[in-house]
Amino acid sequence: MLLGCRASQTGCQRQYGVAKHRTAVQQALLRPTAAFSDNTSPQRGAAKRQSLWCTASRLASTFPTSSSCIHSCHSSNSNSRMGRGSGVQTRFRANDSNGEGQQYDYGVVVIGGGSGGVRTARTAADLGSRVALIELPMAFISSAEKGGIGGTCVLRGCVPKKLMLYASEFATEMQAAKGFGWIEAGATLEWQTFLEAKREELHRLNKAYTDNLKKSGVEIIQGRGVVTGHHEVEVDGRKITTRNIVIATGGQSSHIPIPGAEHAITSDKVLELDSIPKVVTLIGGGYIGMEFAGMFARLGSEVHVIARQQLPLAPRFDGEVCRFFNEQVTTQAGIYMHMCSNPTEIVKESDGTLTVKMEPANKDKDGSGSSSSEIRGNQQVVLAVGRAAKTKGLGLEEVGVEMGPKGSLKVDKYSRSNIPSIWGVGDVTSRIALTPVAIMEGQALGQTLATGELVEPCYEDVPSACFSWPFVATVVSGPSSELPKSCP
Repeated sequence: MLLGCRASQTGCQRQYGVAKHRTAVQQALLRPTAAFSDNTSPQRGAAKRQSLWCTASRLASTFPTSSSCIHSCHSSNSNSRMGRGSGVQTRFRANDSNGEGQQYDYGVVVIGGGSGGVRTARTAADLGSRVALIELPMAFISSAEKGGIGGTCVLRGCVPKKLMLYASEFATEMQAAKGFGWIEAGATLEWQTFLEAKREELHRLNKAYTDNLKKSGVEIIQGRGVVTGHHEVEVDGRKITTRNIVIATGGQSSHIPIPGAEHAITSDKVLELDSIPKVVTLIGGGYIGMEFAGMFARLGSEVHVIARQQLPLAPRFDGEVCRFFNEQVTTQAGIYMHMCSNPTEIVKESDGTLTVKMEPANKDKDGSGSSSSEIRGNQQVVLAVGRAAKTKGLGLEEVGVEMGPKGSLKVDKYSRSNIPSIWGVGDVTSRIALTPVAIMEGQALGQTLATGELVEPCYEDVPSACFSWPFVATVVSGPSSELPKSCP
């Protein structure tokens, strides 16, 4: 999925996208339309899509790939009918009944307009289903009443984070340029100008995603969707019946139960700060914490990271990588790493600054052991302690849906819950919380719902990257070097 930044007047003229870590064969087998962006018209390149679909099937007999990850080649014949507006041949046009004469308003209703939900909706609609997508009004900071088509990745995650990353990189690039003879020009970052450019770009992407859903024939319903039955959804008092319900509401930032936690902010608000903090503490040593730590450090902030594990990015990355990364962020990036530590309190001082108190993670229950410490003078404290599924108030448990850890939707290998008509994709299912994975799941589920043929997502050799300072990326396909089992 390629996303472009077109805020030319602000200097945001970069193209960026998901790296193609898989082989061409794997991409063809898993995502027949992977070459086409979510910002690409569904009418464009129909013949090429059909050719790629068929090529994937022919390759299946040559390469050892799980048969459940293989899509059938639907050749043109008298039994096939065209999916609406897609140019892709399907075995049948999906109908909106249950096969027993009962009619529904829609064949598929998707709750959530993030990467996984949009891909599910467009795929099912392109293959002939009558599809509606429910999403809250757009806002840069999400809440129970606000969201927006594009979801976390586009509006308050991957995309704005990368724009902030690019802005921060210029600081170190200008420093490095001195060694090549460039005279310092005294450039400074006008943060409000950056924010305006970022917001303009996000509005553009939100509109592009909305427009392309409409081009695929998806009806967009703005509001909060609540599941009120196995085949029924309510949106702000309006009852909708549907053959299938897809939950794609994503995740939300987690919080920690310590005194003063209300003074801290989450990643959503980091991307909407009025100014760059001179001193900032990030609680959490995973992807989010280390990415923002690197950006703040490049922008000139004094940065502290508190984490209870012994190494940052553990256990997501190989042990050797984590050890080297820890050395680099300390010596090269100048970030203060407080590993094997637990925050115990956030205190707001009389001058408005924040003090973070912490203690060793291995402190004895009786209070003995190493002494506590604190970080003073913070202008911001950021909670980066992970994310949890956003399912509260959706009515899932009330209709008998089985839930998993942290409020996640429990699904089988085909993304189906214990209720046959209710499905889930993306971060809400707590499988692999990565945008390309959510898109892949949505592609497979959209095909399943529209054609009636079960398509299983494949999770082999999934690449992941942390846009920290320095960058770290990996594709896990074998045993990793050992990580420390606990803090000393």
